[in-house]
Amino acid sequence: MSYKEKWSKYRSQTKLERSVGLKRLLQKVEDIDEHQKLSDLIDVYLDAHDMVTKVGLEIAVFTDKYNSKES
Repeated sequence: MSYKEKWSKYRSQTKLERSVGLKRLLQKVEDIDEHQKLSDLIDVYLDAHDMVTKVGLEIAVFTDKYNSKES
């Protein structure tokens, strides 16, 4: 399994875990204003997670390429 495949699998798993946990937290918030603020923060956090995943995948391509040259 390439580093890129491992990275992608790990990031998908962590996003799912964090998303589930944050949605559970959101369900506990009763105040409408706080609920909306937390919902917005969760959306931004998950978007940032996606962006970091994309950058990481691009780096993983280089990792696979240059680590395979050592073999």
